[in-house]
Amino acid sequence: MRNKRIELIVLIFLILFQALVSLQVLNRAEVVRAWDESHYLKNGLYFHKIIFDNSHKESVFTRLGELTKVQEHALDRPPVLFVLQAFGWRVLEAFNFRDENMLIILVNTLFLFILGLSCYGIGLLLQGKKAGFLAAVLTLFMPLIYVYSRVMMTNLPLTALLCLTVYILLKTDRFRSKFFSILLGVSLGISQLTRETFILFIAAPLFYYVYRSLRTRITKKIVCNLLISLGLAFLIAGVVFLNPASFYAYKKYLQLSQISCINYGLFSYFARWPSLTGYFILISTLPLFIGSVFNIKKTDKILLLWFLVPFAIFTIFPNKSLRFIMPVLPAYALLVSCRLFKSNLKLFFKNFYFAAIIFFCLLQYIFIHYLPQATFISPSKEYAFGVKNMHVSDKYFPAHQDLLAVFKYEAIQGREGKVLPLFGVGQIYYPLVYKFLINKLPFRPYFTIESDVVDALEPGSINWEYHLLDSDYLIEKVGGDLGVRGSREDVRGKLKAAFLKHKTRFEVIAKVAVPEDNSFLVVFRNKASQK
Repeated sequence: MRNKRIELIVLIFLILFQALVSLQVLNRAEVVRAWDESHYLKNGLYFHKIIFDNSHKESVFTRLGELTKVQEHALDRPPVLFVLQAFGWRVLEAFNFRDENMLIILVNTLFLFILGLSCYGIGLLLQGKKAGFLAAVLTLFMPLIYVYSRVMMTNLPLTALLCLTVYILLKTDRFRSKFFSILLGVSLGISQLTRETFILFIAAPLFYYVYRSLRTRITKKIVCNLLISLGLAFLIAGVVFLNPASFYAYKKYLQLSQISCINYGLFSYFARWPSLTGYFILISTLPLFIGSVFNIKKTDKILLLWFLVPFAIFTIFPNKSLRFIMPVLPAYALLVSCRLFKSNLKLFFKNFYFAAIIFFCLLQYIFIHYLPQATFISPSKEYAFGVKNMHVSDKYFPAHQDLLAVFKYEAIQGREGKVLPLFGVGQIYYPLVYKFLINKLPFRPYFTIESDVVDALEPGSINWEYHLLDSDYLIEKVGGDLGVRGSREDVRGKLKAAFLKHKTRFEVIAKVAVPEDNSFLVVFRNKASQK
C-alpha cells in the first residue's frame, strides 16, 4: 500500500511539474490561437455567458437547448469541453484572472490527471503497479500529449476520457459490479459528448469485453448490469446527438471525413509515428511493442484492439492530422509496459529496462524543451513550442496585438459594431472573436470565407456589397499573403470590388505593420456608423 501511494504521489508531482513548465512555455510563446482552437475558446466564453450571465433573461429551457446540442459555431462539436471551459473561467474570475493561457492550463491539467491516473489504474489491473506507473509516465511524456495540453482542443480530453472509460470497463469485473456498470454508462455517455469520434476508439475494446463477459457466464445480474451501462450511455449521449437541432451534423461528419486537409499518404501514420512519441521513447520501447504484437497469445486483447482498430480506421481516412490518433497513445504505452513485466527476463533486467525507459522519457522532455534545436528528437511541426523560443510560425502575433489595441481604443471612445475582414488569412481574423469576448469589447467580427467546402455558403446566397456597407469596420490587408479566395466562390474578390466601389464611405483609422509578411493591415471605419 505504501509503495502504491508513493507511485501515485510521484505521478501527481510529474503532472504538476508539466503544468508549471507548460505555463512557462505559454507565458513566453507569442501564440495566435487560430482555426479550430479559436472556435473552441469562443464557444467556451459563450457557454460561460449562458450558464453564469443570463443578462438577457432567457428561460431555463432556452438555455438548456443551447447547451444540449452539437455546437454549429464550434466546428459541430458536442458540448463537454465548452462546459468545462465555462466553469474554468468562473474559477479564474474568482481570482481576478481573465487570460486564455491560464484557462488552458487549468482545464488541461484536469485532463492530464484523468489520463495519468487512468493509465496507472489500467496497468495496475492488468499487470501490477510497476506496469501501471511506467504506462502513465510513457503516456504523459509523449510529445503529442503535453504539446496538446497547451492548446484548447478536444483531442486531449478525448484521450483522457477514453482512458478513464477503459479503466472503469475493467473495474466492472465483467459486469458483475453494479456500481462500476453505472459509472461505465456515465463515462461512455460523457466521453461521447467530448468528441464525436469517441465511438471509433471504444467500439472494439467494448465489444470484445462484452463478448468475453457473456461467453464466460451469462447470468441475469451480468445482463442487467450490461443493459444499465448501455442504457445510461445512450441516454446521456442522446441528450445531444438525438436532439433534432444536432441532426444536421451527421451529414457534415461524413463529408468532412472525406476532405483531405492534411494527407501525407496511406502509410503516413506509420512514417510519422516518431512525431507522436519522440525518437528516444520510440527506440527504447519499440522492441517491447513488436514483442506484444507477435506474441499475441500473451497480449491483452483489449489493449491490442484499442490500438489497432482505430489506427486502421484513421489510416483509411484521407485527412491525416497526427492529433486524430492521439487516443491510441495510452494503448501503445500500456502494451509496452505490460509486455515488459510479462516477459521472461530476470527481475534485475526488468527493473533496469523499466528505469531506462523512464530515464529516456525525462531526457527527451528536457532536450525538447531546453535545447534550441531539438527537432531531431521529435520532428513534429504542428506546434513547435519551446521554453527558449517563440512559436516559430506565428508571424502575425505582434500585428494581432496592435490590431486589438486599435479596437480597445475605439471601445473607449464609445464605439461598437460589426467588423468585416476583406481577406482570407484566418490567423488574423479568427482570434478576434475570443479576444473581443475576453476583453469584453463590443465588436462582432464576421467571417465570410470558410476553410472547407462543407461549411462554405452557396454561391450567390449573399449580397456581398450590401454586407460590406452594413459593416461598421473593415480590415484590409495590403501586400503579402491574402489567404484563401473562398471555398465555392471568389468572396475575397467580390468584397474587394464592392470596397473599391464604395471606398469614399470609409475612413482610415489605423495602419498595422506585419514585417515578416512584408505587408500591413488597414482599419477603416464606416463614416455612417456611430461617431
